[in-house]
Amino acid sequence: MLTEIGKFLRRYRIDNGLLLKDMAGKVGVTSAYLSAVENGKKRPTEDLVGKIINAYDLDSEKATELKEAYFRSVNEISISTAGYSTEQTNLGLIFARKIDSLTSDEINSLIKILDSKR
Repeated sequence: MLTEIGKFLRRYRIDNGLLLKDMAGKVGVTSAYLSAVENGKKRPTEDLVGKIINAYDLDSEKATELKEAYFRSVNEISISTAGYSTEQTNLGLIFARKIDSLTSDEINSLIKILDSKR
C-alpha cells in the first residue's frame, strides 16, 4: 500500500528523472530500504526526510510537502492479512471503512468484545 510519503517520493523521482538506486545512494540509504518506504513496507524516519531535503536542496514548498507527507504516513496503520481467513480480512476492511462513523459508545463496546477474547 502506497503511503503519502511513498507517493511523494515516487512522484518526485519520476518528475526529476531519478532512479531509485541513485536517490538512495545520494541520501545514504539502501535501495531496498527506500523501495520499502515508497511501497509502505517500512516506516520512514525523520532523519530520512531531513536527508532528502538536504540532498536535493528542496525549496520550502517541497520541503513542507515532504514533511506533511511524512507525518500523514507515520499516522497510518498497515496490517498484513497474510494467513487470515476471508472473514478475518473482510472484518478488517469493514472496520477500516466504518471507523470514522462509529460513536464513542460503539467503539467502547467493540473494545470490550475484543478485549474479552484475550
